[in-house]
Amino acid sequence: KTLDEVNRFINEQVKVDDPHLVVKRLTDFRQFVKLFHAGTDNNHFNNIYTAHVVELSEAVKVGVAAFNTAWACHKDHELKPEKVILGTAQIIEAGNFFQEKKTDFNIALFHHPLSDLSDDEQDEIETLFNNYDFSLLMCGHYHSEKSAIEKRPNDELLHLRANAVFSKESETDKRYIAGYSVLDFRHGTDNEIAFRLQSRKYNRSRSCFVADNLGAAGEAGEYQDKFMAKSSNTNFIDFLRAQATADLPQPMQKRVSELSQTIEKGFRNLLPGLPEDKLKLLEQKLFPKDKLYFFKQNHSISFEISQVDKNHFCIKEKQKFTMVTSRKNISYDTYIYQEKEDSRRDKSSLEIKKLKINGKSHLKQVEIVDTITETGSRKVVYKASTVLPEAGSYEVERDIVSINSLIHNGIWKLDIRSVVAGLNLKIKNVNNYLVDVVEFGNNTTFTKDIKEMPNSGIITTEEHDLLLPGDGFLIVVRNK
Repeated sequence: KTLDEVNRFINEQVKVDDPHLVVKRLTDFRQFVKLFHAGTDNNHFNNIYTAHVVELSEAVKVGVAAFNTAWACHKDHELKPEKVILGTAQIIEAGNFFQEKKTDFNIALFHHPLSDLSDDEQDEIETLFNNYDFSLLMCGHYHSEKSAIEKRPNDELLHLRANAVFSKESETDKRYIAGYSVLDFRHGTDNEIAFRLQSRKYNRSRSCFVADNLGAAGEAGEYQDKFMAKSSNTNFIDFLRAQATADLPQPMQKRVSELSQTIEKGFRNLLPGLPEDKLKLLEQKLFPKDKLYFFKQNHSISFEISQVDKNHFCIKEKQKFTMVTSRKNISYDTYIYQEKEDSRRDKSSLEIKKLKINGKSHLKQVEIVDTITETGSRKVVYKASTVLPEAGSYEVERDIVSINSLIHNGIWKLDIRSVVAGLNLKIKNVNNYLVDVVEFGNNTTFTKDIKEMPNSGIITTEEHDLLLPGDGFLIVVRNK
């Protein structure tokens, strides 16, 4: 087939009710994707690929296109490298969708790396990536990590290839051991985007993921670099700039935590010698003028993970922290939600067992909203809002018990939504699942190595001096 014939086929098949057999075999996957994105807006679904818009803020949108490079492949007829067919009609339609939504940074997802596609199609794809403002290409297929920065006339395209996360737990061939990568973007200069790439691989003897010191990321399992941004990335870069305190020296981070003693009064005296631009950035971050301000200190979080049945696990989460407010009548909000399949097979549930402020229970303020999404899944939201009448310190305790599906959602996410000065995290893995803790965000000071305490089933990280909104971590749970 010629490339024109392939694109005509793509254009015909993306929306027909009864697609061709090579497309119809993707039906189950398409249903999974719709379920995964249930409850979110700005999605473009069709029979071959999907495109999604993620809003980082009211002003910043990221486009993510999951292109299908494997639609013409078959287990009995695997296409050789340089013969894989994408069909550039996918990129054109997704690019038009992103232009309509006015995205600020676009990401392309392939299964096969670009080098596996035919030379003629490679050239056209690179042109379309440039025309439709794609700045990042992420792929897999070879079960090994690789990265490259491709120079273009006015900017650069970042290529990342990752390991396979679902390889066999018993795999011994180093090329195929399960692994994954975590990418953090940070502000570079006015026309550059800096990034950090962390590479992780499964360690069978320790039953957990560890830093991959044998891959492209080097001995530390991570490396940092930067690439030239497109002119259309201005809003995205401004967003990164607003988040950027990651390059603040470690001693300064510790001294920022001293804010817990004085809040706003004497702020500048706490940080002698700090450059004026950094000082203004921290003032803007810690004392926003357009919203009421509070931060947390002495924040301890413990998780106990245990088995419910072969398809479900239980998480008991306990949080304690001191919330310090600088003004009167600040609203403290609790918001938690869980999505699950609307069927008897999925036993997922969530319950707030304790919500105390200064020893007084606030469970009666918890409102539960249970809805059915467009794709048929259930979304259960637990929310409560409490007004703190006076400036000062408040002791908060919150306990949650959740049952989670290993099939539909083996990940528990905790977002840092306010400034946190001092965090201690403890995880007890009662049934010896495969558990990994992944940091994310631009300002995290999590230690790189997760410590495992022998024979106790407890994984802990060290205490962390300072975390800011946008930071957080994921707890990933899998059966052995």
